[in-house]
Amino acid sequence: MKRTLLGTVAAGMMVFGATAANAALVEYNEHTTTQGVTLLVGSVGDQDGQLMGANNVDVNGSLYNVLFKEGSCESLFNGCVESAFDFSDWQDAGDAAQALLDQVLVDEGGYLFDSDPTLTWGITGLTQSGLGGVLTPHTLTSNDYGDYVSSSNAMNYSSASGETDAAEAAVTKRNYDLSDYGRYVYADWMPVSEVPLPAAAWFMLTALGGLVGTRWLKGRRSAAA
Repeated sequence: MKRTLLGTVAAGMMVFGATAANAALVEYNEHTTTQGVTLLVGSVGDQDGQLMGANNVDVNGSLYNVLFKEGSCESLFNGCVESAFDFSDWQDAGDAAQALLDQVLVDEGGYLFDSDPTLTWGITGLTQSGLGGVLTPHTLTSNDYGDYVSSSNAMNYSSASGETDAAEAAVTKRNYDLSDYGRYVYADWMPVSEVPLPAAAWFMLTALGGLVGTRWLKGRRSAAA
């Protein structure tokens, strides 16, 4: 089913029905996989078939919704505080990262989200080894060199690389904007409520509209070697 959202970017939120010059038009399809996960596949501007997130992802028997977001930990997670993370240690976050690899970053229904990591929203290029990653943050650390966030990285390699996907540890600075690099995005998780939200409401509550609008206005960065 194809749906359309029209809104403007205002304080990081989607304002539906607006017609201002900076309106962002988001069309997305919901594809339910054989595992029962609903993939949210969007089109923004001239970018088609972008995997923006998923609903009903099973992490150790509990269901979560997840969205992929560009930015820094500070800009996305309430100033980068541990209380904003849905997983509090490396093991649980690692299980969430593995769930992304097994249930979300998949080739199914004509989509090639496993074979081509650049089809994941916010990943505009790959590392030299053919990697694009999705980070699930879990704890904060500090040392003489700065303040850092530890994450579990769903390492999704392109099919051409010959590498094997895996969930591994990753550390980034809390104020580092992942969109400046284009190889990684953050995963923002939310437990599924007893009455699942419609996808449109899920977009609105997580402020994806604002992020999408900003990304569309900036334009897609060209991939670096």
